[in-house]
Amino acid sequence: MADASKTFQVRGSTYIAWPISVSFDIPDGDENSALVTCFDVEENSIINASIMSAWRDELQKDDVFAPEFLQQIIFTGLGSREMKLASYTEKTFKDWKTLRFFHVPALKVADGPYCIEQGLLYSISRVYEDRQLAFLQAIKPSQHDNGIFDALRESVSEARFSKEPVTEILYPTDLMPINNPEQVQAMNEFLDDISEAMDCAYQTISINEDWKITATVEEKDLRAYLYHTTSHGSALIALHIDTVTRKYRDQYPGNNNLDVPGLRATYISPILGAPELAVPITELPYESRITGKTEQLPMVVSLMGRPGRDQELLTWTLDALQKSGRPTQVKTGRTAF
Repeated sequence: MADASKTFQVRGSTYIAWPISVSFDIPDGDENSALVTCFDVEENSIINASIMSAWRDELQKDDVFAPEFLQQIIFTGLGSREMKLASYTEKTFKDWKTLRFFHVPALKVADGPYCIEQGLLYSISRVYEDRQLAFLQAIKPSQHDNGIFDALRESVSEARFSKEPVTEILYPTDLMPINNPEQVQAMNEFLDDISEAMDCAYQTISINEDWKITATVEEKDLRAYLYHTTSHGSALIALHIDTVTRKYRDQYPGNNNLDVPGLRATYISPILGAPELAVPITELPYESRITGKTEQLPMVVSLMGRPGRDQELLTWTLDALQKSGRPTQVKTGRTAF
């Protein structure tokens, strides 16, 4: 599907906008782009300067807002049919440099800034430069029924990553909690379910053993090995995040990570710059010395995708959970599922 988004700047800030499935004619207006602000009006409302000031105060809390969006105002909602403007609101409009306002009673959108182009209303977001390189791929909530997220326009740096579909899941044994057979079994059952649902294979690997075999004199860097394993292939990596064990507040937690010198599950994603998703998969029972009852420990595993493919990892994982009949939501309270 073609990217229908548009970008523009206001006061040196960059904005990106997506069309909403709402179109209408602008009364006495042209068809060019326009910055607008929508205000919902309750029935039998009298709009005075105090109400408008309260609206403006709320807008100021939104980093998307800029005064230029007040150049045109749309009063929405059924109340806008018979709304009345107090005479001294004209001064407020003048102070705001509002050129005109009009009523669209049938329009149902949240209050706030928008833009209009060719009679189509656009929802907008402000774009910030990722100076700290905190994010791997820019995504936004999907406006379509076939996905939960859409990627923003692909950057030049993302173009170097593989776009092959996922065909394999790799399960490193180096990070397997061998002293916790219940946790290992739960992971195996999870991988059986999602690999069957997504028609892909999964296999165990040993990072340490593979590295001994594949390392060359020219390349002894383990990071390079991990990078090539995930960046240009069609595999996801399944990892145990931690050993699932009871933890009481009056006990020092210690270090529950497996003793793999120089390599922990939590290190791999930052090393590679690869997206990682924590997925709750089951609960393991234990006898609590606090309640004296059988309680449940949630077990969460990690699925790590290829660098630059954040959207793919999110969409693939949700699809795999749904097709395998596994839950996609957790409950609050004593039990998660």
